[in-house]
Amino acid sequence: MKSDLVSNFGKSKETIKLLVDAGVIIKNDRGSYYDRFRNRLIFPIRDQRGRVIGFGGRVLGDETPKYLNSPETQIFQKGRELYGLFQARKASRDLKEIYIVEGYMDVIAAHEGGFDNVVASMGTSLTSEQVRDLSKISNLHVLALDSDAAGQEATLRSLETSWRIFDRGDSRKLEGLFAREAMQLKIAILPHGKDPDDFIRSGGDWKDLISNAIPVLSLIHISEPTRRYAISYAVF
Repeated sequence: MKSDLVSNFGKSKETIKLLVDAGVIIKNDRGSYYDRFRNRLIFPIRDQRGRVIGFGGRVLGDETPKYLNSPETQIFQKGRELYGLFQARKASRDLKEIYIVEGYMDVIAAHEGGFDNVVASMGTSLTSEQVRDLSKISNLHVLALDSDAAGQEATLRSLETSWRIFDRGDSRKLEGLFAREAMQLKIAILPHGKDPDDFIRSGGDWKDLISNAIPVLSLIHISEPTRRYAISYAVF
């Protein structure tokens, strides 16, 4: 398939190298180039300063995968960025609460509904870098991930990441941190089969969902693997 990007930006070696390095075109086995995000709806990914550093693409047909992100580049590392964080901070410099979802459409639906303090981990569990950045911005983090099996697993992994950052292997330190900085970590329970996008667009009460989020601080003393089982039982 012909690359529209190459056709529009030019076929010089320098231009092609820039497009390859940016992750927007790919070279196939025949030596031709094609657009990575062909036939996809594109979501620009911005860093905290508002600069476009990567893209996400949702397929418009039946191809797989359903969502595709830019590859790792010198300026884009997926595990360090949160989709929507620039827009959230632009809307309010004082983010007392941050709600964490999985996907682009979840963030867009929330922002369209007037909830600007929603960000996305772009389909994966939170990383230690993301948790550290969030802890510098807000004292209350609410996970509102999908209720399917993949979403439940992502929730567990995200919680474990949070504990590693806040706890560092010592629950007493975690208690002190939470007490000193009023840190809170909660989980919002979505109806079965719903993701945040579905929930909001179907008229679900997002404020009520968040207000009933479950604090997880009471589980910090549970050791692995009991902790994982306890979280699964309590939440799912």
